[in-house]
Amino acid sequence: MFGEIMPGYVSQRLTVVIEPRSDICFIEKLRAGSVLYVTYQELTGGDLTFFIKQTPFHQPYHLRRLEPRGEINMNILEVAEYKVCFASTRIRVSNIRVSTFINIYD
Repeated sequence: MFGEIMPGYVSQRLTVVIEPRSDICFIEKLRAGSVLYVTYQELTGGDLTFFIKQTPFHQPYHLRRLEPRGEINMNILEVAEYKVCFASTRIRVSNIRVSTFINIYD
């Protein structure tokens, strides 16, 4: 989304549409000592799942199910790729629209 390891402060506001039974993830390589700050608000749809993963590990951080809004402030402890994901896991017929604000700063 922002490129390689980002110094300083980077901010991105997005509105995404998640199709039924799918997900959208943003992947960033972050350095130790950085802070990843994410807010999100479900605009339409329902049944939103939000999580952050450190790749290649599969255990999600900050797993939130059925919460239409949230705010996460995560201290990065090691250089790695991190995935910020929004998923529609149970809705079969309608899309979910989500507004998100993603900040990365040292």
